[in-house]
Amino acid sequence: MGMLAFLVDIVLQRLNSFKYTAVKTVVANHGGFWAPYMVWLVFTMGYSAMSAFLVTSFAPLGAGSGIPEIKTYLNGVHIKGATKHIALSCLLF
Repeated sequence: MGMLAFLVDIVLQRLNSFKYTAVKTVVANHGGFWAPYMVWLVFTMGYSAMSAFLVTSFAPLGAGSGIPEIKTYLNGVHIKGATKHIALSCLLF
């Protein structure tokens, strides 16, 4: 589990680095406020849309935080599909 958390951290760091490098490039080339803001907004909305697509398509149980599902699982009520690897993968993104 620790290795998985480390890999998620690395992936998120690279995605943010890519986003902010693009914003810095736009600031250096165009300056102003609106062009860099639009680049930042497009990246942020793209990442959000990708996450929403993964959750709605592959793991609808991953739509929430997961805490209530785990609490019910620990109380003995087993929800079908709550602990599958695909749900965990979608929650990570």
